Amino acid sequence: MVGVSCPVPATADTAATDTPAAGTLSTTPDRVDGTTGAPLGGFGAGAVKFDAKTGTFAATTRPPADQTDYTRRGDSAFELVTATSDGVAASRRLTAPEIDGRYLDDAIWPEHRVDFGTAQGVAVTMTAFSPMASDDLDAMSMPYAFYDVTLANTRDDDATASIALHWDDPAVAGAEVVEGKGFASDSWAVLADADDDAALVTAGSGDDFFETGEADGTPIGESSRTAVKVSLRPHAETHVRFVLSWYDDSDPEAHHYLGQVDDPTEVAELGLGVPGQEVGASSGCRREDPRA
Repeated sequence: MVGVSCPVPATADTAATDTPAAGTLSTTPDRVDGTTGAPLGGFGAGAVKFDAKTGTFAATTRPPADQTDYTRRGDSAFELVTATSDGVAASRRLTAPEIDGRYLDDAIWPEHRVDFGTAQGVAVTMTAFSPMASDDLDAMSMPYAFYDVTLANTRDDDATASIALHWDDPAVAGAEVVEGKGFASDSWAVLADADDDAALVTAGSGDDFFETGEADGTPIGESSRTAVKVSLRPHAETHVRFVLSWYDDSDPEAHHYLGQVDDPTEVAELGLGVPGQEVGASSGCRREDPRA
């Protein structure tokens, strides 16, 4: 357990994306709205930002991570497919709902909490964070960002949910499937797991995902997704972790991590090994549902 104090947890009322209800995300009176996301990544490793208003990503793989250094990463997005007795619903880009003029997200480094609302009774929330481990400087300097997603079934019957992190970047070209974990190229990797042993992790680039909730296994071109499909009993929830990692060796002296790891797959594997219930929202605190 890392000896760092816990950030004050944000709170939120779950609000449907298509029919918002009144709600707030944080009780902090001076919170900042309209953020483009918290810069997440290891120290001296560059960073990634997720803009919950637009559902887009921007990144810089080189330090320093000044606000002008970030470039949008194509059509990168979180994607969702739900299947219930009402049918199948799909979203190609998850965004935070706007309620009473405020977006349901708080992005205050080193974490970013988002309430994506509900789809067919499945509530989706996320806590994203940078690696923070004061007793392990190597781990804290790795080029990765963590996205812990909670899928909660608010229905009285079963539901299936598939959440995907789709990464769109020229450097993804040539990516390969990491069986049961995601995909990786020479420059980027997205690996995932879940606290449900029956969860299905797939990777690929085809649009079949939006019908089946499963990636097709053939990353092609400049984009691919890692998807996690889970079955949810009534009023049950499952936690999913995505680790987004990168590797930039264009300057051999630019990053501490270049002497520690050889590629983004190794970095993401390290990230999957971080105990979610111990590290949680980046500060050594237990991971908690941001809606609580």
